[in-house]
Amino acid sequence: VKLQNKKKTTKVIPKSLSPTWDTTFEFKINMKNPPKFLQVVCWDNDFFGRDFMGQLNLSFRELFIDGVPLLFDPSQKRTIWYPLEKKSSKDVVSGEIELNMGF
Repeated sequence: VKLQNKKKTTKVIPKSLSPTWDTTFEFKINMKNPPKFLQVVCWDNDFFGRDFMGQLNLSFRELFIDGVPLLFDPSQKRTIWYPLEKKSSKDVVSGEIELNMGF
C-alpha cells in the first residue's frame, strides 16, 4: 500500500488462493497538500518467486463524500470490493480486493 512517499507492506499469507490480511495501516495526511492516489499492489509469492497479480490506483477524492472525509468509525467504515487492474497491456489480471477505509 503506497500513499505519496509512504509505503506499507502486509505479511505473506502462504498456501492461499483467497488470502485475508485483516491489516490496518495508518498514514498521516497533509490536507493542505493531499495525495492524488492511494495505490495497492498485489503480488503472489510462491516457490518460483513473485508474480504480479494486479493493482489498484484509487483517486484520493473517492475517500470523501460531498467533500467530507469518511470517518474512521467501525460503524461508518466503507467496505468496497475493487477489481484489480493491469500495470501494462501484457499483464494477466483477475480478482478483486476488499478495502475498508476511513479518516
